[in-house]
Amino acid sequence: MIVGDVNVHLNDATTAQVIQLVSLLVRFGLHDVVRQPTHLRGHQLDVFITHTDQPTTSVRVNPPLLSDHSLITVAFNTLSVKQASENMPVWYRRWRPFDVDGFVGELQQSRLLQDAPSDVSELVAFYNSTMNSDVTRTADPLATVTLTCLFI
Repeated sequence: MIVGDVNVHLNDATTAQVIQLVSLLVRFGLHDVVRQPTHLRGHQLDVFITHTDQPTTSVRVNPPLLSDHSLITVAFNTLSVKQASENMPVWYRRWRPFDVDGFVGELQQSRLLQDAPSDVSELVAFYNSTMNSDVTRTADPLATVTLTCLFI
């Protein structure tokens, strides 16, 4: 399941964003079960995405109360829900203490800005290595946490 505010007016099926989103969902065998406005201004901005082979028994969109978005509740027939879990490592970096001035200084002194390669492939590789090394020097180190993901 994927749930949340996608900030796309899903009620307007003719926009490029909606067409791309729906196409992506179809490609992965997914669909959005919400079919009505979820925002105070009358647009559907929120999704509840499931596998197409997992039928819902009810979808309720409650009017916005504390927020400008609706509360969406969805019920499934538990016999149709397939479950699997997997432990997945997730790497993250604390960005709040990121030294922007230090990063900009490192970047200004780098070969990327001083003497950039003219070959596009070499430039892309050099960009990636420069950014990675400058971020590594000026930001908190990467940390790892293992999450148990439930796939339904």
